[in-house]
Amino acid sequence: DALFAQKKYAESLSKYEAVLALKPDHQHANERIVELDGLIQSTKNEELINNQANSEINKQKYAQFIKEGVQLFADEKWEEAKNKYVEAQKLDAKAPYPSGKIKQCDVSIEELKKEKEKANQLSKLIIEGNSLFLAAKYNEAKVKFNNVLVLDPTNSEAKDKLKEIEKQKAKEDGEAAQKALFTQKVNDGDLAVKNLD
Repeated sequence: DALFAQKKYAESLSKYEAVLALKPDHQHANERIVELDGLIQSTKNEELINNQANSEINKQKYAQFIKEGVQLFADEKWEEAKNKYVEAQKLDAKAPYPSGKIKQCDVSIEELKKEKEKANQLSKLIIEGNSLFLAAKYNEAKVKFNNVLVLDPTNSEAKDKLKEIEKQKAKEDGEAAQKALFTQKVNDGDLAVKNLD
């Protein structure tokens, strides 16, 4: 009776059946067994109804998570989309759709990470190249801008800077040649004056 009072119906039923095994005509045990059979069946029915209700709620939640995941995926919000697909997968672990979309999100997240790393590297090379250019270290700047073009062959800023470097080097080479010619002329003139003496 204590188990019955605690609503431990299955355990209580087995105890009453044990009593009937010893005393088949025990009226209280017979009455309790009939009552317990009804209670156990009723509990099973309630559980079945609750499971069906929970199943319907889970289907609705699953559909909502998938819908939200699809929209976030379309908006290229990979992390958020992945989270929705993970939630959907928790509700239906056997469904292949969420796991496939989670893998696609992971690929996109990894690609985005690589793109950010590349952008950071490009930015760093351009900053370093510009600093070297301003310091008139044209050969070193040229190396930096060529490295930019290795990572991004279409980078117009690097192409423009390489053209500027070539112009500056040509200008410096021209100035150096003029200076050398001037120095040579001065030296030739000094020598001519000295020979006249």
